[in-house]
Amino acid sequence: MSVSLGITWPGGRFEEVPIASLQATEAWGEDARELGLELMPYFSSFIPVEPTNLDQLLSELGIFRAEMVRRGPEYQQRAEVTDQLIDALRRLKRTQGWSASIG
Repeated sequence: MSVSLGITWPGGRFEEVPIASLQATEAWGEDARELGLELMPYFSSFIPVEPTNLDQLLSELGIFRAEMVRRGPEYQQRAEVTDQLIDALRRLKRTQGWSASIG
């Protein structure tokens, strides 16, 4: 199984932003817990993405990304995927009428 950000845009178009395998995302969750993040540890199960939690998700992803870069080249893929998630969530902030979740 894999974990993705799924977005249904106004008009019904669906976009999937892959994150990682379920096992890899569970490891992300452990790292996120160590960093004191609240929402990211639940990526391997399910978390709704809503206008009310976008800023927190973006903040947590920024902290997580910085830590992955600090850890070095072996964590580059995590940093790149985090960049894709940040980009997608920023696009959500500029739009209304969407629904999204991570799981």
